[in-house]
Amino acid sequence: MTSAISLSNLFIAYVALVAAVVAIMLARALSARATLTGLIGLALWLGYAGALGYFGVVDDTTLRFPGIFILVTPIIGLVSLVVVRSPVGRHLATSVSLGLLIGLQVFRVGVELTLQRRRVPALG
Repeated sequence: MTSAISLSNLFIAYVALVAAVVAIMLARALSARATLTGLIGLALWLGYAGALGYFGVVDDTTLRFPGIFILVTPIIGLVSLVVVRSPVGRHLATSVSLGLLIGLQVFRVGVELTLQRRRVPALG
């Protein structure tokens, strides 16, 4: 059975691997400036989500707003304001390939497996 500490370490390693793959995919699919912007956004998002997880905000049920609301609201706002209402959205829609979009969602497999492993530890 995998302990909680080693499962956490494995998950962090998985996130780092996925971030590296996303960085490579961005570099192959977009211009240098767009890649740099994407990498800065990725680093900010991972830092924000990681800090909320580390400090227990997402898991805290005593907050006025649920932790997941605090986690997801900025990204919904960013997508609504920047991608939908600006020319950036049109540029992304025409320049990002279907393969890149699918590749960006593949990370969910590892996340779901980690969540399942945490929920039912007797599977190992």
